[in-house]
Amino acid sequence: MGMGAVEDARYDGVDRRPCGKFDRATLRVYSLLFHLIDVGAVATVLWDRFLTPSQRKVISAGLNVSQEQARSLLSFLAAMHDIGKLIPSWQSFVPLVRIRLGEDLLADMGLVVHVPHARASMHAGLHLLGELGFAVSGNDSPAVRAAQSLGGHHGRFLQLDVDGAASAHRVQATLGGPVWQDLRRRYTRLLWYLFGVDEAPDRMSVEAAVLITGLTMVADRVASQRRYWVPNADTPSFGAAEHHSHARRQAEEEVERLCLTRFALDRVPFTTAHPGLEEPNALQASVMEELPRLVAERGSGIAVVTDAMGAGKSVTALEMARIFNEHCGTQGVMWLLPATAAADQAYEALDRYVRAHRPEYAPVTLVHHHSDLNEAYTGRNLSRRTCPFWTDHPTTRSPTARTTLRPATRRSPARAPPALTDGCAEGTTRSWPSTPSPPPTRHRWLSSPSATVRCACWPCRARQSWSTKPTRWTRSARSSCCACCTGWEL
Repeated sequence: MGMGAVEDARYDGVDRRPCGKFDRATLRVYSLLFHLIDVGAVATVLWDRFLTPSQRKVISAGLNVSQEQARSLLSFLAAMHDIGKLIPSWQSFVPLVRIRLGEDLLADMGLVVHVPHARASMHAGLHLLGELGFAVSGNDSPAVRAAQSLGGHHGRFLQLDVDGAASAHRVQATLGGPVWQDLRRRYTRLLWYLFGVDEAPDRMSVEAAVLITGLTMVADRVASQRRYWVPNADTPSFGAAEHHSHARRQAEEEVERLCLTRFALDRVPFTTAHPGLEEPNALQASVMEELPRLVAERGSGIAVVTDAMGAGKSVTALEMARIFNEHCGTQGVMWLLPATAAADQAYEALDRYVRAHRPEYAPVTLVHHHSDLNEAYTGRNLSRRTCPFWTDHPTTRSPTARTTLRPATRRSPARAPPALTDGCAEGTTRSWPSTPSPPPTRHRWLSSPSATVRCACWPCRARQSWSTKPTRWTRSARSSCCACCTGWEL
């Protein structure tokens, strides 16, 4: 297998024409083999920088291998996630993709049966992994759980019928003939070689399978961004080994750009971590004194705090999270709340807490469907001080974006607003008579009860002070208020 994989890794090695990504807007086609390598490379970087020490320990223990071997196995399984795209039905969904295939693959298509590629990855992967030494002996065998991990990379684990749909004769009947199976086998062995796997694990725990699947989903999401793979599709073609070297560098840069690197907060005094408090109250002092001993003895667990409003439960929870992180090999805090208003308030408290530790950057993220309306979040989430991987291109999340472009306006025969052509990107405010219908222009405007109309584009909104916030926003995909952003309308 070694010499065959080495030869396949060269420029004139294995067939790289099957498609892994297709962009309908530009008709760009990206090699499936290169996409698999991309995802495996991103998974490697995520193992190094995103997974916590305890998560790496769970995976290596679940595979019964060292952490170095677990890292290679995880990268290999992540790369295998889309092996189910190497089937006749997926490679025939667009004529431009089909005509790229070699004559041998076209001749061996047989009856094209539609099979979702995630399920195809699971069915085909079961036999491919078995050939590499993964035991296929029952529902809890390494091959079955690893195959289900491949099939679950879209977020849902699928049932695997080893003697039915996943049997060898069914796979050959629905996923292509011997030529297709041989190419899938060569791809699999090439990935095994590129990511440095030594041997198959003799077990795979449920916890390890779930973590591997989750990391695969993140890696796939990162490598599937158009700006990630489209430039690679435009570069001159080269072999799998050379692309693997390029993919590792690109993955490191992208993980840094997305701020997916974990960070540990330095230990600071209580009054520094919680500005405005002179000393911990009785509850907080009790937690800080007794909880470290309990966690050190018993490990991770669930702590519940109930008290009256204003009693300091939030500060207590942050101290608990710090103690658990220190003793359990974990990093980070997730603060879950039932309402967006409560989440907005908690974001500001958590943001102050993180910044009080003065880390290199503070990736505190507010996640709900109106998070962009939170002025504190949109104004402080990203800056050159908080994130070193800033880009100078205006985006919907860069509040300091500036533009000198003037918006194109289109007057309506029925009603035309006065003086709407003076660049909304300058943050100007226009008065508008109160009417039941919005102005029919290319702009999207927001009106307050005082009949003051403001432009709703992001550069303007980031620099304006809103006294009254709208209660509902809808995205307008048809037009933009300015040349730099997407408009919003109430």
